[in-house]
Formats: sequence, C-alpha cells, structure tokens
Amino acid sequence: MSLWLWVGLGGALGACARFGVAQLLGPQTIQYSVFPWATFAVNALGACAIGAAIGGFGHTAWFNEFGRAFLVTGLLGGFTTFSAFSLEVVQLAQAGHTAIALGYALLSVLVCALAAWAGLSISMAGSAA
Repeated sequence: MSLWLWVGLGGALGACARFGVAQLLGPQTIQYSVFPWATFAVNALGACAIGAAIGGFGHTAWFNEFGRAFLVTGLLGGFTTFSAFSLEVVQLAQAGHTAIALGYALLSVLVCALAAWAGLSISMAGSAA
C-alpha cells in the first residue's frame, strides 16, 4: 500500500479520535470553564504517544517502511492539533483572558514536552527489557 494511503488512513482515524475527545471534554461537558481542555488533552496524549512510537518502534522495519507514515504523520497528525491550540490562545487573549491564554500556552508546551519525554522513556525501557 502506498505511503499516501497509510497517512490518509491514519489521519482519518486520528481526526475521528480527536473529534471523540472533543465531544467528551468540550465546553458543553465541562461547564463554567474557559480553558480548552479537549485540545490540551489531545496534544498531551499525542506528545506522549509520539515519544512512545519513536522509542518503541523506531528501530523496527515495519515502522520505518510504513508505520511512521501511519502512526506519526497520519494518526497522531490527525489527532493532535497545534493549529487549534494556536487559535485558542489568540481567542482567549482577545476575550480578555490573557492570563489563561499565557498559562495555557506555557502549560501546553511544558506538559507536551514532558509527555513526549515520558512516552519515549517508557517505550525505550520496555524495548530494552
């Protein structure tokens, strides 16, 4: 199967998963909160998953042949959403929630970087055993 198809299949699944999380954690569910929990959650989960994928599968033939295209570019690319994150930071600031916008941006970068490190560390430890 073409890498384009692997990316497309992964992207479709990732986008559906992203939509599911938004339905579970969206503003209609978490009342009285202006913090964008759904985007924060998918970005943190995606960061952890990309670390785990690279650490756990980066050395395997299937991953280097088509797995990276499917999992990293497709599935996780469709699941995480930096563009939505960026827009939400701007919209929070424009709505007068400057402190929340700044906190969200800083917390997202910190948590996602730590999540990627954790995913990588966990998968590397598991593959060494």
